[in-house]
Amino acid sequence: MTRAVLKKSLRAAKIFGVSSTDWMSDLQQHSPKAVYAARQERFEKEAQRLGRSSGLLSNLRLVLFLAFSGLLVAGLWNWDQPSRLLLGLSGGAFAGFVVLVIVHARVEARRREAAGLAAINAIAIARLERRYDALAESPRTAVDDSAGLGDDLDLFGFASLSHLLDTLHTPRGRALLAGWLLEPADPDTVAARQAAVGELGPLLDLRQRLDLAGAELEADAAQVDTFLRWAESEPWLIRKPWLVWMCRVLGGACMGGLAADLAGWIGPPLWLVPAVVNLLLTAVFLGRLGRSFAGLGHSDRSLPAYAGLFEAARRANYEDPSLRGLIERMGALGVSAPEQMLRLSSILGFVALRRSFIYLPVQALTLWDFHWLWRLERWKAKVGARVRDWLEALGAFEALAAFAALHHAHPEWAFAEMCAVDKGRVTAEALGHPLLPPAGRVDNDVELGPKGKVLLVTGSNMSGKSTLLRALGVNLVLAQAGAPVCARSFCCPPARLGTSFRVRDSLERGVSFFLAELNQLKTVVDLAAETGKAGERVPVYLFDEILLGTNVAERQVAVRRVLSHLLSVGAIGAIATHDLSLADAAGLAEACIPVHFSEKFVGAGDDAKMEFDYVLKPGVTPTTNALKLLDLVGLKKAEND
Repeated sequence: MTRAVLKKSLRAAKIFGVSSTDWMSDLQQHSPKAVYAARQERFEKEAQRLGRSSGLLSNLRLVLFLAFSGLLVAGLWNWDQPSRLLLGLSGGAFAGFVVLVIVHARVEARRREAAGLAAINAIAIARLERRYDALAESPRTAVDDSAGLGDDLDLFGFASLSHLLDTLHTPRGRALLAGWLLEPADPDTVAARQAAVGELGPLLDLRQRLDLAGAELEADAAQVDTFLRWAESEPWLIRKPWLVWMCRVLGGACMGGLAADLAGWIGPPLWLVPAVVNLLLTAVFLGRLGRSFAGLGHSDRSLPAYAGLFEAARRANYEDPSLRGLIERMGALGVSAPEQMLRLSSILGFVALRRSFIYLPVQALTLWDFHWLWRLERWKAKVGARVRDWLEALGAFEALAAFAALHHAHPEWAFAEMCAVDKGRVTAEALGHPLLPPAGRVDNDVELGPKGKVLLVTGSNMSGKSTLLRALGVNLVLAQAGAPVCARSFCCPPARLGTSFRVRDSLERGVSFFLAELNQLKTVVDLAAETGKAGERVPVYLFDEILLGTNVAERQVAVRRVLSHLLSVGAIGAIATHDLSLADAAGLAEACIPVHFSEKFVGAGDDAKMEFDYVLKPGVTPTTNALKLLDLVGLKKAEND
């Protein structure tokens, strides 16, 4: 953790009701897992207590309802002379029933909240232990990953970085997070995000209530896009005031005539005349009304959840400028995003009558659609143009909160120091892979660069070469997104990353494995050349056993050619390989910095097994294990070997 971010975290803890001493004491004396477990237990007990209260209230409601019914029947038993006392008692029982209904609803809401927070803390423990099967996976976000980083570095999908960070609920939040992971931010933006994450880190209750508020959200990206198109579209009805007033007059005349008819003030049912006109008017504008309402889809189900998310984000007075800016965007010019979302939700509650069996008679009597469409368009005219920015600000807040959850769960992780481009090095102390369970993870000190050097990672099968490279890549992604990194310290220049780990052929496109790998390498080389020429970022490459789709002799030449080209454009990087000759290859020997992983065999015969320490060591590996692995899996040496 950098000094500036640590100060932010301590200041935030103090501002929001947690003393700096208490927060640091919690970090030192109580692990995050213990904090989550204690909260889970507390909320489970609260949910159980409220559940018992809810059951008692439910029984009391039943008793009062039965008392009301019985007293009402008894009071009216003698129709000519009803008992005022029994009717009074019946009214009292009904009033008590109504009060209990209200109290019961509030107790149930609190019970659901406590149960939800207990579940959130259980999930936080599963996330801390990297039990991905226990973590729900959000819908995939469409991203432009032409460089293949997402697949190579496990940024998306099951047991991925986005899965680990997945405390987001809005489509815009997930899209922003994906964009932050794929597109490195500039150093100023990184510093701003780090400061915001540092302030949000200690605010566990606020972040978990944000998570709870979004749990009921049902909106997907397509639905949100449809809603935004409606919110930003031109209004139709409010531009026709003559039609609005016609609907008001016709609706008033119809309802007034019906009331007069029922009261016996008029003879013939004259109200049928405006009712027929109402139906004709509805038929004329039926298509236009349908298109106006279609843009809203089922937004009424999502709007209360959005209002809850906005309200949860606005619960605190933030000191960080970035956070203050996001909150101000949710209430610009005195228009509160949560209040407006709830107002729109209440309007849509009346619009939902269109799906009811009583819609047609109500429409004939009142021109219901026109009146509520007018209210919708008034809402749209007032705040529709701001909705996109509200959702953008909320999505950014969610993404920062996801990074803050990582910061809180792993207080020992550092925030990256961004160094100058001309330094051209990535240095890390105690670097680990963030997707691995902390209990079994082995950390290593690693350095990439300076320019003109390549880290040559050797070692036998399963020794940790690929994991090291992926750890470098994923942490470089986290560093340039503004998130904490899985390292004691991490320093890097602004970088552009290219990788080649997982290459797949394609029968559909007629692309062989070797050609697919060449295309991926060309993408990395072109990206490095373009980045090196621009001079604003350092090109970084990470290769894992490249060019496997050809013979050994040509492969050695090709690998040397690719690495030489990358070195010539000022790129730094690492390659994991079984080809130990690269360390002595002409033109590469001076550039290579060889490191390796090793293993040892314990036991003998059928009890033999292999052990890895996953500790990075200098030099080229002195061992291989392919043939020994064959023995271990039962493929013993043949007589003619």
